[in-house]
Amino acid sequence: MQADSMKVSDFIKATGAKVLSSGQESFVGVTTDSRDPQIKDKMFIALLGDVHDAHKFVESAVRGGAPVVVVHSWQTEWEPLKEKATFLLVEDTLKALQSFAKFHRQKFAGIVIGITGSNGKTTTKDFTFQILNQEAPALASQGSFNNHWGVPLTLLDIRAHHKFCIVEMGMNHPGELENLSQLVQANVVTVTNVGRAHIGFFKEVKNIAKAKEEIYIHAPKDCLFAFNMDNEWTRQMMMSHKDHAFKTYSNQDESTDIYLKVSKTLAKGFEIEGHIGGEKGNARVLVWGEHNVANLAAAAAMSYIAGMPAAKIWRALAKVHTGWGRNQWVSMESGGDILFDGYNANPDSFATLLKNIELPLADYKKRIAVFGEMLELGQLSEEEHFDLGRIASQLPWDQAYFIGPSGEAFRRGWQSENDGKTPVVLNTYKDFLELNPLNMVDQHSIVVIKGSRGGALERVVEAFKPVNFSRK
Repeated sequence: MQADSMKVSDFIKATGAKVLSSGQESFVGVTTDSRDPQIKDKMFIALLGDVHDAHKFVESAVRGGAPVVVVHSWQTEWEPLKEKATFLLVEDTLKALQSFAKFHRQKFAGIVIGITGSNGKTTTKDFTFQILNQEAPALASQGSFNNHWGVPLTLLDIRAHHKFCIVEMGMNHPGELENLSQLVQANVVTVTNVGRAHIGFFKEVKNIAKAKEEIYIHAPKDCLFAFNMDNEWTRQMMMSHKDHAFKTYSNQDESTDIYLKVSKTLAKGFEIEGHIGGEKGNARVLVWGEHNVANLAAAAAMSYIAGMPAAKIWRALAKVHTGWGRNQWVSMESGGDILFDGYNANPDSFATLLKNIELPLADYKKRIAVFGEMLELGQLSEEEHFDLGRIASQLPWDQAYFIGPSGEAFRRGWQSENDGKTPVVLNTYKDFLELNPLNMVDQHSIVVIKGSRGGALERVVEAFKPVNFSRK
C-alpha cells in the first residue's frame, strides 16, 4: 500500500467502473462532500442519500478541483467538465464506495478493531485510539462515522504508516452489522453493552442484543473476541461463542482478563486500579463520570488483545480524555461550570448521567438542568420521557428545563415524584435562548446539559458564554 496515493486503476478493478473521461490516474483520498477543503486531492463519489443527491454537486466538486469524480448516472451538461477531471461511471455509487473500501482494507497488514454497543461505543473507540496511538500510529473513525457510508470512508483513510485502525460500527436495524462486518474484516471485535438505544425500532432489548451479536457471528474466523462481563446480554454472547478465542473485561469481576475499578473519586475524574492481563496497576484519569470506567476497561481490553503490552496500557490510561459533547466540562465567563453531554442520548445514558451527577451537584450553590429530547424511541417515547422526568426530579435542581416535543411527558413524570418546582417545557433551543440564560448563572453555578445530537444543544452551551468551547 503506497503511503499517500490511490490509483484509479485500483478503483476500476474493485468496482468495475466504466471510464467516461481520463486524465488523472491517482488521488490521495475519497470524499462524498463537494465542500471538503481537501477536495483538490480527493476522488469525489456522488452518493444518493435520504435527503440529498450529491449528483447535484458534481459541477461544484469539479470547480473545487476534484481530480476524479464517480457517478451512477450521466448528465449531458457535464460534458465540458470531462476536460477537467477523470469521470467514472458505476451502477451504484454507495456500493462502489463500499467495494473500494473493502479492496483497500484487504491491502492493510495492520490490526483492525471493530467496536459496537448501545452505549459508550464512540467513547470506547476514542479511548482505544488514544491508547494505541501511544504505541504506534493509529487511525479511528471520525466522530460517529459508523454507518454504511461512514465505515467505508474510515477504511479508505488507512495509510501505509498506520498500524492500527479502530472502526466504530453502528446499527439501528437488523442486518446492518452483518454488512459492516463483511466490509471491516476486523481482527478484534467487541460489543460494549446492550441497552435501550434504538428501542423504538426493535421493541425489545433481546432483539437489540440479537442484532448486536452480528459483529461476532459475521467476524472472520481468526478474529479475536472481547466480552463485557458486566452486561447480561454480552455475557450470554460469551456463552454462545465460548469455543472461539476471546478475552473478558469487567469493572466488577476480578477474575476477568482485564479488570478496572474506581479506587478514588475526584472532582472531575477518578483513580482506577486493577489488572490488565494479570499485570496489576493504577492510574489517575481526568475523565468525568464513573460510568466511563467501563469504557476504559473495554479500550484497555481491545488494546491488550491488539498486542500492546499491559505496562504501556497502564501508562496510557492516564492520558485519555473524552471528546466533544461527551461528559465535557466547560467553563463559563461567569466563573461557573457546564457539564455538556449533547452528542447522544437514550434512557440508559441519561440514567447513568443522573446517577453520577448527584455528588458533584453538592459543590455548587445553583444547579440548572437543561435536558433535550431522546430520539429514536418510537412508541416508547412518551413512557421513557415520563420516566426520565421522574428520575430527574429527585435531584436538587434550582431550575430545570426540557427542550423538545416530549416535554409534557417529562413534566408529568417530574410531577409524579416532585410536587414542588416544575420544569419549564420548551419547543426548541431557540425558545431557551429567549430566556436570557446569562442572567441565570454566576460563579457558583453548574449547568447540566444533555440531549440527543438532533436537538443542537451546543447552542445552549454557547448562550452561557463558554470560555473553552467551540461548536463542532
